[in-house]
Amino acid sequence: MKISKSRFMIYMGLLLIACFALIFSLPYINNNYHISFILISLLFLLITGFFILKKNIVLFDPMVIFSAYYYTVVISGIYLIFTNFETSIFFLNTSMSHHPLKLFNYSLFYFIVGYLSALIGYLCFIRKNKEIKITFENKSKIPDSILNLFIAAFLIIGIINFAYMIFVFAGGDIFTYMQNIALRKYEIIEKGGTTLGYWFAFVAMYLWFFKLLRKRSISLLFLLFLVITAMMKASEGRILQTIVYISSFVVIYYYYDVTKNEKVHNIKYYIGFLFFGILGVGIYFLRILSSLSANNKLGGYSMDILFTAFLRNISFFAIDKGNIPHIPILMQIIDKWEADIGFLYGQSLLKPFLAILPTSIRPEVVGYSLGLTIKETWYTGIQSGGLPPTAVGDWYANFGALGPFIGMFMFGAFCAWLYNLLLKTGSYWVLVIYSQILIGFILIYAKGELMNFSLWYVLPVVFTVTLIKCLIYVSSDYKKICH
Repeated sequence: MKISKSRFMIYMGLLLIACFALIFSLPYINNNYHISFILISLLFLLITGFFILKKNIVLFDPMVIFSAYYYTVVISGIYLIFTNFETSIFFLNTSMSHHPLKLFNYSLFYFIVGYLSALIGYLCFIRKNKEIKITFENKSKIPDSILNLFIAAFLIIGIINFAYMIFVFAGGDIFTYMQNIALRKYEIIEKGGTTLGYWFAFVAMYLWFFKLLRKRSISLLFLLFLVITAMMKASEGRILQTIVYISSFVVIYYYYDVTKNEKVHNIKYYIGFLFFGILGVGIYFLRILSSLSANNKLGGYSMDILFTAFLRNISFFAIDKGNIPHIPILMQIIDKWEADIGFLYGQSLLKPFLAILPTSIRPEVVGYSLGLTIKETWYTGIQSGGLPPTAVGDWYANFGALGPFIGMFMFGAFCAWLYNLLLKTGSYWVLVIYSQILIGFILIYAKGELMNFSLWYVLPVVFTVTLIKCLIYVSSDYKKICH
């Protein structure tokens, strides 16, 4: 990464200002948290330094998106200092064998190490000065007639599956069906049913988007079906996957925009992601309502009162409930993982490959889902789902103290490899896969685990495109024989 002299001087000025600000602010911070506050400030300056020193910011570059989300570690750390952990349900409902403050500082240190290791891994392998140019196969290679066939067939399969689920679980009432999203997983286990057909509709939308971008036009009909398929995603009760699905189209369009225009105004994409953030909060609120309704705990309160209460406690839901990097969980991993569970020595690296298998034939692997392992080992008394270990916690659980150094370096190298692949091929289909991995794994890895990397981001697209190209090849050979 080339560093211009002017940017370097700006960063040096920021460091100087930060040092003075730190000196003047420390007297107002609880004495117990002075080291913690210095570590948080250091992490903030490292991330900010990346953005200042990087000459050309590509909005959906893997390290840019990863770094932007990593700021939430800073937010979480500051929140815990100023609340003195008094609202952290996962801290208050467990015991630690080492002093919590010491574990807090170790956790912050590992977050710094993790970020630096990922950045070094990325910079070691990223290709320099590569032009962004996404290409679309012309109609002679992928005819509209073939695309139309697959789009129509796949959408019909997906929508029939959606209609079937609505009738089975809600008697044909789509509002009731969407209201019960918190129970969807349990309903499917109890009554049967499947959402596998939804994937056909999702892939159909990527095929349709390819066709429209090749023609340089977006139709209202496409946007309508995008909303319908987004509802299908949301109906599964998976907030993240809904955001990943919708956001992937924004990422794809961004690279199309960069290819088409010399200068791209990022402000519209910032606004778009602000909208997706608000959408995520909205879906999360509806999922909480769904859960409360299923357990008869709404108490007769009106929607506006419940939503106001939700917004007043947004910091609790975002930070204390672990919807951004969960520092108390990492503290517990550092404190007790080796004694209570034992290091995994790479077993969790198999998770992305095992997750595609049905549970009936999936082999037993210790820590298959670290989030569930953490929940079942230490927090059975707290009502919640799986508790993500954070990226550095993921690697600490595998290899101990050296894990965050090695693992996060490998993560950074993977980000570089994936981005290099996109730039080298310039393929729309690689971009579709890249966009999903970027939002569904790389963006949130700071708070997540390797389980977030799903082969479902890869295989449906690969199989469909392979099938299309085989069909085109066979039909062209048949035409040659006939002539």
